[in-house]
Amino acid sequence: MRQITRRLVFRITAPIILIWLILSLLLYSFVKNAASDFLYAAIEDDMMWLSRQAISICNTTFDKLLKTGLAAERNYLRIHQNRALLEIEGFLREFKVDGFVRAGNGTV
Repeated sequence: MRQITRRLVFRITAPIILIWLILSLLLYSFVKNAASDFLYAAIEDDMMWLSRQAISICNTTFDKLLKTGLAAERNYLRIHQNRALLEIEGFLREFKVDGFVRAGNGTV
């Protein structure tokens, strides 16, 4: 081992390889952090857009119910709730997303 460390080739290549390894690890960590931050932000934006679309479907259906003037009748309320659920289900299928709707009382 002592003979290997005294050779000129080893003394030239060892520091180069060591520096290359250190720089590679640093570059990998920076790229990994940047990529994970970018992906996290993109996923968060997509989830926010999906939730806004689902809320928009609910609001549109609720507005239609209010415009009919029959919001106080339970039968019409259930019909419009089912329409909203069907629209949300179609929306989730269109974008290939799994989801569920939870009522105000905690039922799914």
